[in-house]
Amino acid sequence: MKSEFNNLKIIADGQFYEIDGINIWDHQWRSDFKVIKKKINDEEKSFNHFEILSKGKRIEFIAGELSNCVWAIFTKYN
Repeated sequence: MKSEFNNLKIIADGQFYEIDGINIWDHQWRSDFKVIKKKINDEEKSFNHFEILSKGKRIEFIAGELSNCVWAIFTKYN
């Protein structure tokens, strides 16, 4: 099954990053414990599925810590 989360951003822990106008670090991430595998630099890694509920919006993304305080965030293409 092909993942719909294809837009990759690599950021430092706490670095300002918005999805649909919401800074992800300002909100609690809720996990449904789904694990999605993605390749980064030809290496397959496991990422968790998260959502943020804010301002009447439901924002979904997958994320995982690549190394100490360095995160890979995948969002959906619209």
